[in-house]
Amino acid sequence: MLDDMMVGDIYGTDYDKIGLKATAIASTMGGVYRKNLHKEYNDADIARSLLYMVSNNIGQIAYLNAQLHGIKRIYFAGYFIRGHTLTMHTLSYAINFWSKGTMNALFMRHEGFLGAVGAFIKADPTLLPDKPTRKGRMGSFTENFVVTQDLNGTNVSMIGIFDRASTKLLPLPQLIMQTSKEDSSEDLNSLTSTHRVYDPDTFDLVSDTELRNYWFEVMRKCTDNLIDLASSGKLNLNLPEDLSKLDKFKKIFSSRIQTLTVSPSAYGKLSVRSLLNLCEQCLHEIGFTDLYSKIKSIESESVIKTLPALFKEVDSITDKKVLVKTLLQRVVTGNMFDWGSNEIIGFIQSQQDKIDFSFFQDKINFDSSLNNSSKFIEKITSGDGHTYKKAVIFMDNSGGDAFLGVLPFARFLLFSGTDVILAANSHPALNDITSSELTSYLDRIAQFDSVISSKIKNGNLVVCGTGSASPCLDLSRLSEKFVSHCKDVDLVIIEVSLFCFFSSFTIFNQPSLHKTTFINQ
Repeated sequence: MLDDMMVGDIYGTDYDKIGLKATAIASTMGGVYRKNLHKEYNDADIARSLLYMVSNNIGQIAYLNAQLHGIKRIYFAGYFIRGHTLTMHTLSYAINFWSKGTMNALFMRHEGFLGAVGAFIKADPTLLPDKPTRKGRMGSFTENFVVTQDLNGTNVSMIGIFDRASTKLLPLPQLIMQTSKEDSSEDLNSLTSTHRVYDPDTFDLVSDTELRNYWFEVMRKCTDNLIDLASSGKLNLNLPEDLSKLDKFKKIFSSRIQTLTVSPSAYGKLSVRSLLNLCEQCLHEIGFTDLYSKIKSIESESVIKTLPALFKEVDSITDKKVLVKTLLQRVVTGNMFDWGSNEIIGFIQSQQDKIDFSFFQDKINFDSSLNNSSKFIEKITSGDGHTYKKAVIFMDNSGGDAFLGVLPFARFLLFSGTDVILAANSHPALNDITSSELTSYLDRIAQFDSVISSKIKNGNLVVCGTGSASPCLDLSRLSEKFVSHCKDVDLVIIEVSLFCFFSSFTIFNQPSLHKTTFINQ
C-alpha cells in the first residue's frame, strides 16, 4: 500500500488526548514525502490509498451532517459501494470513530438500483393519458429472495426479486410510540432501541448455528411432507403432471437451503419467517399459488355445517367466566389445524385422517398459570361496565381454526357490544384462510345466524385483508386500508400458529401498548 502517514509516525505512539490510535491515518499519502521521492508505487497502491482517503472524507462529512440534524442512522447507497467490502468497512469505521459509537453506517442490498426500485414503487397502473398531471400513488414492495452472483469467487452482486403492492404497507397503529407534545427530540433520541423498534422475528438464524441447522431440517421435512400430501391426492393438483413440477420445486428449494447452509446471510436476514416465505416463493416460481385450496374448502364446508349446534351450545352457558374460558380454549384448540406443521401432519397420518375438534381438545392442557388468560377473563367479565370498543383478530388457518375456534369468540365479542375486525391474508399461503374466502363463508353463515347477520349489516363485523401473502405475521407491513380500520382498536388478538409462534412475541415489551390489550395464544 502507498505510504500513508500514521499517528504513530508523528507521536511515536497513541495520541491519548483525543483517543487516536497509533495506526490511525494522519495524512493519506503523507509518508511519501518522508521517503525517497524516486520510490515507485504501483497503480494498486495508489488506488487503495485514494479509496481510503475518499471514503474517510465521505464518512466524516456524513457524520457532521448527521450530527447537525440529530440523525443516528446513516444510509450509504450508490453503485460504487455495491459489493465493495473495503469501501463499506472504511465508511463504517469512519462513522463509528467520529461519532464515538453513537451512530451507525448502514448499507442497502440493492444500492445500485434505487432509482429503478423507486420508479417501481411509485408506478401507478391507473395513470391515464388524459390525466398527465396526476401523480403516481406511492405503493410498497416485498423482496421475495435474492440470488447471489459469484464472480471470480467474490460476492460482488445480489439480484433481488420483488413483488409490488399497490397500497402502502404500514405498521399497526398500536405499535407506534405514543409521545406527548412536551416530549423533545432529545428525549426521543435517548430511548433505547428496544423501546423504539419492532422486530417480527425472535430468532436470528445467522448467529445461531444449532438453531439454524434445526430449522433447515424442519424445512426439508416439510418439503417431503408436501410431496407425500400431493401423492395422496389431498392437494389441489392435476396428477401426475403437477407431481413432476413439485419435484422441480423440491430441487429449487433444496438448492436455496444448501446455499444458506454455506452462506447463511446470502439472502439477507435469515429467520424462520424468511425461510417459510422463501418456501412459498419457490412454489410461486414453479406456478403454484394455492396448493391447499382443496383441503381448505373440504374442511371449511364440513365445519360450517356444525355451527348452528355449536352456537346453540355456547349460548346456553350462563356463567360468563366459564363461557369466556371455554371460548378461549376453543381458539387454542382450533389453531392446531395447521397443515404447515410437521407434527400435525404426523397426527393426521397416524389417525388415518380421523381427526376432529374434540381430538385436539383432549391433547391440550390449558394451564392458565402459563399465560395471562385468567386476567383477561376477569377483566372482560368483571361487571364494571367495561367493554372494548373495537377488536381486531388476526386469523390463521381455515376450517376448524377459523370457524370452530375464532368465530365463536368473535361472535361473543360482537354480542357484548365490541366491533370486530377479522384480519386475514390478502393472498394464499399454506392453509391460511384469505380475506376473500372468509367473506364468502361469513355471508353463508349469516343466513342461519342472526348475530352474524345483523353485525355485518350494521358494519360492526368487518373482514379486511392484511396485504400479506406470508404464513407469518409482520405487524410492521400491513395494508393501508387495514391500518386505517385499526386506528381506534383497543383489543388486539393474535391467533398465532403453534408452528410459527415466533412471529409476534416481541410486541409485549412495547411501552406504547399500555392503552391496548393484546392476547397472544
